[in-house]
Amino acid sequence: MHQRRKVIFLSLAVILVLAFFINGLMERQRMELIERVSSETVLEPKILGEATLVSAPGEEEEEVSVAVGAVSNGYFADARINRQKARDAAVELLQGIVKDSDADEESKRDAASELGLIASILAKESNMESLIKAKGFYDAVAVIGESDVTVVVQSDGLSSAQVSQIKEIVLSECEVGAEAIKIIEVK
Repeated sequence: MHQRRKVIFLSLAVILVLAFFINGLMERQRMELIERVSSETVLEPKILGEATLVSAPGEEEEEVSVAVGAVSNGYFADARINRQKARDAAVELLQGIVKDSDADEESKRDAASELGLIASILAKESNMESLIKAKGFYDAVAVIGESDVTVVVQSDGLSSAQVSQIKEIVLSECEVGAEAIKIIEVK
């Protein structure tokens, strides 16, 4: 019985470390995305900053962060590849736990649950990107963070109606408040 407890505690510790590692990978990728766009040349400095959306009567006003920058032509493809590499590394670690014959059932269940969460996030990001493109934008990359969502969209100037469309798409896919949505417009 004492040996079994050691194995359980060790398995839980490994899962906790892996969860922090996976979270770190995903957060680092999101921050690189934001930093890369923010560090590029800003074409219209007067637009950079916060945009306030006016709500319908009876609704409270919500703010969505909007920034403007310029990136290279291959930016969107590179962002998707980098995002996928980070997720693939996390999935590989979790699949190793699920397949490990020495791991206890609780560890395997927790790893499988994390795999499901990653799959859900990937599906939501893909859905948001497709819906944003369906609204007439040339390209978009969505990244779901721990408590926020960042959307990078290619546009020659976002109107408040377009910002609202993107916000509604994000809100339909994710359970975040409008203040947790960051929209980065690139030219």
